[in-house]
Amino acid sequence: MEKINQYLNEIAQVFGYNYNENFFSYLKTISRPNNQVCNREIIKGEGVWECIDCRLDKQACFCNDCYNKSKEKHTGHKVIFEPELFGFCDCGVQMLLKRLVFALTIVGLLLMKMK
Repeated sequence: MEKINQYLNEIAQVFGYNYNENFFSYLKTISRPNNQVCNREIIKGEGVWECIDCRLDKQACFCNDCYNKSKEKHTGHKVIFEPELFGFCDCGVQMLLKRLVFALTIVGLLLMKMK
């Protein structure tokens, strides 16, 4: 538990917070209920983001929220926005991505830090 608290404190400091209730209020604004895998339905007309360098499956895609929250992980990658495509967001799905890509969520940050 002490190591997890240490990681939480380090993560909080990245965002300019101390590990306290203010930081948890901030996390509520960026987290989603199922923190590891998004799997949100992307409806027709929303479009999808594809990172050619991260995907293992040519149909793997990200919703707007997940892509925007993890843009820095795709710096220098070939990324395509497909406005006509739809489906389900694959953010966090290990078997579809070369490396584990998480949007900016507390569980994602902890898992990346622990590796």
